[in-house]
Amino acid sequence: MISDEIPLILSPNLGCPRIVELASGDVTIPLIVAGQYGDGAIPKKELFEGLFRVVPSYEGEGREANLVIHEDPLLLSDWNQLPHFEDCEDTQMLISSELHNKVLGEGTSYWKVNATMQVDDLSGFLRERELRGKSRELPTLYDLVATERSGRHRRINYHAVQLVSEINRKNCNFLHITDMHVARRNDQMLAEVLKVRNERSKKKIKQAYINFNQNLRRAIGKANDMADNGEIHFVLFTGDLVDFSFHGWEFAVNRDENNFKEFIDILVGRGHELPSWKNPGLKIALFTSTGNHDWRLYPYNPGSMGTEKTFGLTQSEVKNYPYRSYDPSDYPADRRGRLAKELAAGMIEKFNFKTFNQRDKWKLRLSKITGAIDSSNFLRILLSVIIPGVGVSSLIAQAQLDPAPFHTELTLPSRYIPVMAIVLSILVEYAARRFTNWLANYLVANPLIAEAKANHYYLTHINPYLDYAFSYGDNHFILMDTGRDLFVGDLLDGKQVKHLKRASIRDNIIGNSPDSRAFESELLYYPWSQIVWLEKVLQAKSIKNGDNVFVSLHAPPVNVPSVLYNKLESWKKIFYWLDKLLIHRPRIYHKITSWDDIRESNQDKKIKNKWISREELDLSFGTINHYVSQFFYLCMGLTEAEHRTQKSPKPNKKVAMVLCGHAHRNIEFSIELHWNDETQENDIRIFSDSYSDPPPNLSKISPDWKKRPLIIQTAACGPPGEEDSTPPYYRKVVIEGGKIKGAKVCHL
Repeated sequence: MISDEIPLILSPNLGCPRIVELASGDVTIPLIVAGQYGDGAIPKKELFEGLFRVVPSYEGEGREANLVIHEDPLLLSDWNQLPHFEDCEDTQMLISSELHNKVLGEGTSYWKVNATMQVDDLSGFLRERELRGKSRELPTLYDLVATERSGRHRRINYHAVQLVSEINRKNCNFLHITDMHVARRNDQMLAEVLKVRNERSKKKIKQAYINFNQNLRRAIGKANDMADNGEIHFVLFTGDLVDFSFHGWEFAVNRDENNFKEFIDILVGRGHELPSWKNPGLKIALFTSTGNHDWRLYPYNPGSMGTEKTFGLTQSEVKNYPYRSYDPSDYPADRRGRLAKELAAGMIEKFNFKTFNQRDKWKLRLSKITGAIDSSNFLRILLSVIIPGVGVSSLIAQAQLDPAPFHTELTLPSRYIPVMAIVLSILVEYAARRFTNWLANYLVANPLIAEAKANHYYLTHINPYLDYAFSYGDNHFILMDTGRDLFVGDLLDGKQVKHLKRASIRDNIIGNSPDSRAFESELLYYPWSQIVWLEKVLQAKSIKNGDNVFVSLHAPPVNVPSVLYNKLESWKKIFYWLDKLLIHRPRIYHKITSWDDIRESNQDKKIKNKWISREELDLSFGTINHYVSQFFYLCMGLTEAEHRTQKSPKPNKKVAMVLCGHAHRNIEFSIELHWNDETQENDIRIFSDSYSDPPPNLSKISPDWKKRPLIIQTAACGPPGEEDSTPPYYRKVVIEGGKIKGAKVCHL
């Protein structure tokens, strides 16, 4: 990975490119490079001179140029220290401990290198296109190439630089695309299914099959059309880039063969993409962040979840695709096998099956009692004591009917009731143990098993950052990793089962919308929390009051269960408000103590004053589960202390929009502060409406984009969702004159 001859360019890269104005004179491209040159060694500019050049990403579109190093590289000695940011792009000088320790090695050092394109003649560097009768220069992608002096080895950072004629500080258009779920098997499954005879005809199977990869290719084609027409400046991809990392489970994993490589092939149009799929690759800059699937290691059974809905195949058809999976019971000596055994031993005792309302005190007490008892012990007590007691009770009842019980011959059923009850209790206990063993194996195996090594290839070939930021004029973009699934993350990071009591069965296992580990207090990959990092970025001097700030996440901070949302969708207009959202404290997920009533809009007189009970409300279904209130306050330009001490606090730099995915639906929320006279604090209220494209009769209640932070979920580009079932979806965000004009949902 690292050598003395050719340093590794961490950024810019495919998923974190640099957009650079092509002006007369010198064009500087800041590079972050990694190398191992010995302790305390500081390379001079001569060491890097002549190694780097930019090459057009697409033949015939641009000119090649060497990069010249005029000054000595800047050693990044504080690459793991959180500073006060002058510019939000300074975030790209911070390195995660995972990349440093587990991928590059502890002896690695990092430098910032200012590489210069010496451009005397500006012609030919930008691709030209005839638009509306005029010749126009369009943004043009370049690969960043590092070549060993001998010429035998080279590294390519695809689509790492986008040259533009100028950056309009007030105008910016981009696409938000999420949940691509790329995997090699998406291109292979159909052919395998068609090899055998099925009940449906081949034609019908082909028409019904849903190929997530092909959905992404279609989205790329649409983005290219918009780029060629000068309509967009870049694209944001917010997580679940791949469906899982490795193609199958093996003892020795080939880390260079994974679905992130397939993702790169599709994005840059290499390999079989052009001849087989007519996909030339994306022709506009792409910025990426990771989602929970990007942390998953191995394939899940394609027949395990709604195959007709997900892949367009029946259960019998999908069985013809031989996928490679991992079963812990087949490998008891493997770490995951041992973990499954440990998990089964105390699994149920660590779950709270429901977060109860404070008013339901008897339920809360019951949950504490049952949660403290091991499942098998509980069943043994229940079945070995209570059920035999039923048999004894029957004997007593029979004796009471006969005044001479000792002279009464017992009937056969009554005589054997105690024995039968004990046998039954043993059988049920055995079944319970078998079930918990099966469930433990299922949880540790695919599809939920996740570790950081799943995205090592991503960190070195696509984007080295889990959290970072960039600017386009007066518009600033903060991209944050929302991490692994909450439930599985606690399984595989050494904590084992002791924290499983935090997991909710309803959304993490049954609901197919697992909670996220984002914003948690434990410092796994950086020596600072994400919330502290976000606050620092929002305080960067380059972000001015009135600028547009976007935060891009994968898992949303607020979400509703799909069943409830289907119910509310038919009402045309709904809004929620949240009476009080407790501050998160370390090791405690955010909890809601009480919900205010949810009332429908008075716009519709037919359903005026109709209310939804508090028990039906759940705004944390498959969401970020840590520090949510702090995140909301930061989005509104406040710190935690400011919102508590001031009735009408003056906000600092507000977030205009939070862009999310994960839930595979198009749904929008907004948040605002409301002063609570009783508590003397500002509460958070959460609303939902069609803000990006309101119906005509609701246009009056749509918020001002600048006054209220919007939380925007975009449905998946890859798999279909429950409500939004015709992917690929994307949003086109339009900013004109510094104002957000829309974020309309589109699909192909």
